[in-house]
Amino acid sequence: RQMCIRDSINSSVDLTNNTFNIYDNLGRKTSIESIKIKNNLIDISSLNKGIYILNITGEINKSLTFIKN
Repeated sequence: RQMCIRDSINSSVDLTNNTFNIYDNLGRKTSIESIKIKNNLIDISSLNKGIYILNITGEINKSLTFIKN
């Protein structure tokens, strides 16, 4: 399942006890230093348009494919 997202991802997972990585459609890890998290909202406005995979690991292991518009 893919989601189309413009600027942020609202996570139902508490990200304070988990780590996350974002990969582009070629499998390259994006620079997460430019990604900001506030109140479980992941700001992806700095990413270029394209297809990405969000991997969350820690207390929960989950992957999400999304399209950045």
